[in-house]
Amino acid sequence: MKTFRSSFFPVFLRLIVAGIFFYAGVSQLSDPQAFARSIHAYRLPLDKLENLIALLLPPLEILAALALFWKKTRDAASLILGTLTVVFLLALSQAFLRGFSVDCACFGVSDSPPGPRGMMLAIVRDILLLAAIAGQLWNRPNRPNQPNRANSPNQSETHTSPPPIPPTNLHVLLLLALLISLPSLHAGAPILQEAPQAITTVRLAPIPGMIRAELKHDAIPPQCEGVLLLCPGYNGDGEYLIRKKGWRDLAKKHRLLLVALSFASKEEDLSAATRRGYYYVEKGSGKLLLDGLKKIAGKELPVSLFGYSGGAHFTHRFVYAHPEKVRVWGVYGFGWFDDAPANSKTKPPGIFVCGVQDQRLAATRDAFFSALRAQWRVAWHGVPNSGHIIERNAAVQIRNFFDDVLSMSPDAPGTWREITNENGLDGFSVRTWSPPSKKE
Repeated sequence: MKTFRSSFFPVFLRLIVAGIFFYAGVSQLSDPQAFARSIHAYRLPLDKLENLIALLLPPLEILAALALFWKKTRDAASLILGTLTVVFLLALSQAFLRGFSVDCACFGVSDSPPGPRGMMLAIVRDILLLAAIAGQLWNRPNRPNQPNRANSPNQSETHTSPPPIPPTNLHVLLLLALLISLPSLHAGAPILQEAPQAITTVRLAPIPGMIRAELKHDAIPPQCEGVLLLCPGYNGDGEYLIRKKGWRDLAKKHRLLLVALSFASKEEDLSAATRRGYYYVEKGSGKLLLDGLKKIAGKELPVSLFGYSGGAHFTHRFVYAHPEKVRVWGVYGFGWFDDAPANSKTKPPGIFVCGVQDQRLAATRDAFFSALRAQWRVAWHGVPNSGHIIERNAAVQIRNFFDDVLSMSPDAPGTWREITNENGLDGFSVRTWSPPSKKE
């Protein structure tokens, strides 16, 4: 009977491990800026090493993945990939335990961190991956030209540990990764300069129902005309959002103070049944935000805000509670909602966005219909072939909507038009609002 070492199973494991790391390396290499920002979101004491890691790690993953298929470098590659997996596992675990929702960036970078469940799945995946790599190392054959003890009648049937891994192979792989990265090191060194590290954290006193209350903000622009608040998913830290070039460019163009929400509550306090957590601004999180913004800016400023998932819960309730404070708003994919008030004197324009494959589509669509019934100026954008992530083209559409609204007079009427069978609105015919174009 074939043993484990001679069976197909180790080859199958090797194919899986190599495929995962090769795809991860290629995905990360395609967008080193986003990968560097994702590394920074882990809040590890790396200072300015994020750039170097973002440039060196992907080619190392690719080389090690390919080296798994060459017998002479297979062991060294397994050791490198195992070490990387342990590092990934520790980084994810510390972020999870500290209550941060971060994108693991294992297969490229999403615009939306996956939340606690997604992070737990990533942790479990890394544990299984580490077990597969450990199996590769443990079941290595004996040294070349060494007789197989199991088949030798003159040898006792004692277990022989696998031989040590030659350090030369490790050095070769590491050196090759460095050489591949050298051409891009000079050009890639400033990849995080578009998002300076000098983000200021303002810690607020959490109210009952909250376990974290922080605001992250960029430098206050001269002649500041408002606040652009970005609200991440469930219990997330929005710093990753305010480091994105698109939002930074929008804030710079309209002289807005860029602020990230970093609020958190226990999961049971965020449900529709309890309504104790930060999603529900009437419990005090809305006032806490306004007080924090005034503390940062030194005065009250109009707020433009965007929220994704859990952030959309907070965003739409804040807008409905404080419409007079809001200039423009947007929400993206959320699971339940409060009806829009029809008696508000001020109804700032907003945009509802959701992936058509997102299980939250029906709720997001119904929230949009609720706003229409209350005669709010709202637009709809359904994202085809997309689930519960911030799709990049959709993010551009949202920023364009914000740009158009911020460029118009608050009293400009805009345009109402009839839409039928729009993405995510199949079978519906509704009127949707859009701001006037800049040429009007």
